[in-house]
Amino acid sequence: MNTPQRYPIRDGNPFARIQNEINRAFDRFFGESFWNESSHLLPALNIEETKDKYIVEAELPGIETKDIDLEINGNTLTIRAERRQKEELRDQRHAHIIESRYGSYQRSFTLPENVAVDQITAESKNGILTIYIPKDQSKRPHRIEIREHGDHQHPPN
Repeated sequence: MNTPQRYPIRDGNPFARIQNEINRAFDRFFGESFWNESSHLLPALNIEETKDKYIVEAELPGIETKDIDLEINGNTLTIRAERRQKEELRDQRHAHIIESRYGSYQRSFTLPENVAVDQITAESKNGILTIYIPKDQSKRPHRIEIREHGDHQHPPN
């Protein structure tokens, strides 16, 4: 039975279009995508913004907090995690079907410039990693007044 494949639309990216065409060709020929997106262990993300912070939620089902690593390098935030198969059960059972995924997860994204990196906190509960990224209030955008040409009131030097 063929499982539905998704081909994300990435406007303006010629390489993504080529990849999508190759995926479609392999689907027609082999019945499965060459770059099978479901084979990548990427945690699903929700990113929200409030007045004073960004909130990132990453789905990491079945992963213990001790197996999650959160790192900032420059302005790049990286989430790494590993879901391990229980060793004590591996030798005692004979699996008929294993649909669970085991292995390493990784997801990186660039943080905005207005982030207070030293105040980032995170918590994990029920397979959801929540990262709180406060905004640096000193880096708030400010509005610049535009005067009409001929208005000769210049600020003092």
